[in-house]
Amino acid sequence: MFKLRLTLNFAGVFAVCLAFAAVAQAQAAQKFVSARNGNDSGSCTINLPCRTFAAAMLQVPPRGEIIALDSGDYGAVTVTRAVTIVGPVGGYAEIRVGGGSAVTIEAGSPDIVVLRGLTINGSGLRGPLLIPEAPGILFRTGEALHIENCVINGFFGGGISFDTAGQLFIKDTTVRNCTRAGISIGASAGATTVSIDRCRLEKNERGIAASSVTFGNLRMTIRDSVAAGNAEDGFSASSFAEMNLENCAATGNRFGVSSIGGIVGSPTVRVSNSTITGNNFGLRVIQSGSLLSRVNNTVEGNTDNGSFTGTFAAK
Repeated sequence: MFKLRLTLNFAGVFAVCLAFAAVAQAQAAQKFVSARNGNDSGSCTINLPCRTFAAAMLQVPPRGEIIALDSGDYGAVTVTRAVTIVGPVGGYAEIRVGGGSAVTIEAGSPDIVVLRGLTINGSGLRGPLLIPEAPGILFRTGEALHIENCVINGFFGGGISFDTAGQLFIKDTTVRNCTRAGISIGASAGATTVSIDRCRLEKNERGIAASSVTFGNLRMTIRDSVAAGNAEDGFSASSFAEMNLENCAATGNRFGVSSIGGIVGSPTVRVSNSTITGNNFGLRVIQSGSLLSRVNNTVEGNTDNGSFTGTFAAK
C-alpha cells in the first residue's frame, strides 16, 4: 500500500511539473507590445512589453505570438518567421506608414503567418510621384498568410499584394481607398490558392485582381464579399487565373465582374448566387476570357449589363 501511495504521489507531482512546463513554454512563445508603457529595450514580456512590432519580431520564437496590449500605432514590421500578430481585444492596433509597406512577409518556405485584428493605414495620397508605390501588406515568401478581422486603408501600391506561390486566406477584412488593387493576386511559378470570405473592397482602383501566366497555377474562391465604388473592376481575372464567386455583390464600380483574356492566356470566372448591379458595365469579357453563370445570379440595373459567355451546372 505504501509503495502504491508513493507511486501515485510521484505521478501527481510529475503531472504538475509537466503542466507548469507547458505554461512556461507557452509564455515564452508570447511576446507583448504596449503603446502606453512599452519600451523597445525591454524583454517583450507582459510585465516589460516592447513598444513596436519590429522590436518584438526580433525576440519572438518561431510559431510564437506578438500580442498588442492596448490601442496605438505599433509601426511597420518585416515578418521573417512563422508568427501570429494580434491586436488587443476591443482595442485599436494600428500600423501607420507614410511610404513603403506596413507589413512585409519574408518568411521561410514552411512558415505560416497570421495577422489578426490590425488597422493598417497608408498616407491616403494618390497619383504618381506622391509617395513610393507599395502595398499595405506585401507577401514575398512563406507557405501561407492568414489575414483576419483587419482594415487596410489608403495605400498607393494597393492593399494586399500576393504575387508568388503559396496559400492566402482572408476573412472578415475591409480594404479601401487604395490605388492599384485592394487585393492583388499573381502567380508565375508554383501553385497559388486563395480563399476570401466576408470581405469588403471599397473605393479602390480595383477591388480584387487576379492574374496567372501559367495554366492551373492560380485558383481562388471568393464568398460572401462585396466590391463597391471601385474606379475600375470590382472583381477581375486575367491571363490564366481561375476565379470563383459565390454569394458576392459588385455595385458602383466601372466594371462589376471582368474576365480579361489575351495573348498570354484565357481566364475562367464562375459566378453563382451573386448580384451585379449599379455598375457602368455589369459584365465584361475581353477576347478569350470565359465568364460563366450558374443561372442563379442577378445582373440588372447596370448602365450596360453585359452578358455571360456560358453556364455551368451544380453537381
